[in-house]
Amino acid sequence: MTGRKAVTLGIVIALIVTMIAACSSNNNSKENTAANNENTANNDTVKTNPNAKYNPPIEMTTVKNVAADLKFKEGESIENNVLNRAIEEDLGIKMKYLWTTSDVNAFNEKLRLMLASNQKMPDIVATDDDLVLADLMASGKFMDVEELFNKYAGDYWKSVMDNHPEAWYKTTLNGKIMAIPKLNWLNQGDTVLWIREDWMKKLNLTAPKTLDDLEAIMDAFVNQDPDGDNKKDTYGLAISLKGALNTWMANGDWIGGAYGVIQGSWNKGEEGKLVNGDIRPEMKPALERLASWMKKGYLSPDAATVDEMKATELFTQEKAGIVAGAYWMPGFPLPDLMKVNPKAEYKAYQVPVGPDGKAGYHTNASVGAGGMLISKDYDHPEAAIKYLNWFFDNYANPEPGTKYEHGLAKGYDWDEKDGKIVQSDPWFDVVRYSVSTDGARVPEQFRDSMVKISSGAEPTTPFEIARKNGETPATLHAFDVIMDGEKKGYAIQGEFTGAPTKTMQSKKSILDKMRLDVYTKIIYGREPIDAFDKFVEDWYKNGGEQMTKEVNEWYDNVTKK
Repeated sequence: MTGRKAVTLGIVIALIVTMIAACSSNNNSKENTAANNENTANNDTVKTNPNAKYNPPIEMTTVKNVAADLKFKEGESIENNVLNRAIEEDLGIKMKYLWTTSDVNAFNEKLRLMLASNQKMPDIVATDDDLVLADLMASGKFMDVEELFNKYAGDYWKSVMDNHPEAWYKTTLNGKIMAIPKLNWLNQGDTVLWIREDWMKKLNLTAPKTLDDLEAIMDAFVNQDPDGDNKKDTYGLAISLKGALNTWMANGDWIGGAYGVIQGSWNKGEEGKLVNGDIRPEMKPALERLASWMKKGYLSPDAATVDEMKATELFTQEKAGIVAGAYWMPGFPLPDLMKVNPKAEYKAYQVPVGPDGKAGYHTNASVGAGGMLISKDYDHPEAAIKYLNWFFDNYANPEPGTKYEHGLAKGYDWDEKDGKIVQSDPWFDVVRYSVSTDGARVPEQFRDSMVKISSGAEPTTPFEIARKNGETPATLHAFDVIMDGEKKGYAIQGEFTGAPTKTMQSKKSILDKMRLDVYTKIIYGREPIDAFDKFVEDWYKNGGEQMTKEVNEWYDNVTKK
């Protein structure tokens, strides 16, 4: 073979190899393109189906305050847990937490710092603070969610919101819906008085009907050695005075309620306009009563420095005989009392009436504090709607026979024993692993289920069965007490449920600090009761008057619709 022929043949062979490689590459490219097109088609299709799964999975970033009492199984965390695995398995959404905190104030401060420094926000953000929510909504970093909700929410969730159009008030800014509102279970947080029943029996005391009756019980708990240790070391009432009286546990909303006012709540005054409970004249005798209790030693002198959990420890450590709170406290934290004294007894009682026969406590509206926002920069904003919709379908309203009918995870929030479905022990509050903390709540569903169970009727829906499995005789009795209060008109709901007004955003924290300072000084006897009158004047001068005007403008507008 000559050199020329060899070169020519080499060229031919090289061309053939190149053509084969090119054909192979082209075929592979077509196959990859087809595969990518198929996945793209899948993820385009999934958008229109609330229950369809992303393939391949997508990522959704967020941030969260992980409460100190939130329990995980060994090896699990807020990012790696049974709930997030279920979400990824069912929806193809992988949750990623950019940062977490263990204190809610630190969480809200960190969100504000992100805004102030113009940082990129997570794909979704949920907050339980209305003022923080208002800042986020006005930041320009989040999108109008109305079209997303209308297009991607499931029928059941939509029907719930149709029944509660007032829920959108709080998340609406300049005519645009800028966040998904958080719904509440009605009556779930209503106040009862938990009283040491064994102490009552030992001292031959009867159920309190009035504030004076309750005061007599507190006096006995302080001065008649109910714990039998021959020491004067017990208090009448465990209460937190560190923040608002109208709080979630170790609360004092019912003290103002005995005079016809709920601290911090916007309700109609004598002229028919909404007035904040902080400055209504009925608060004055309520503070005077608290001051007398502090002077008589019925309250711990540390009450102004301890939060709700720490205050409740007085009750669970056998240092106080009464604590106010919700019906569910026998589940948490009252079992701690039994660790100290296994023979201890406690029972729920109705809040007492005041001098004029009035009684009351705060009851939540259908819409809760805060909401969830979706970043303008998120490539899959519909995924946030699908995420929340998953909770409405599988937690709030699971279908019989589905894998979530008994709860979100076997061995976590439910189990099987002797052929029966029971609450798991230990119990893990799986829904609190979610971005929105409460998952999804249908306002009337909880109350109606509890009434049915309490009546002795057999539960029929998965939700009712789960409620029955989770309740005890103590909690069912407490809920009966709440329903008694509801019938008597004791449950008082605030009438302002909108987004924080302009003045609230700039002045509310200042006014709250003023209120706390004056209330504390009055209760501890460092200021006379008439200091309340000066506080009211200062409250109006320092933004309260304009805030009241804005609240009533909002109220007039929504009640005309």
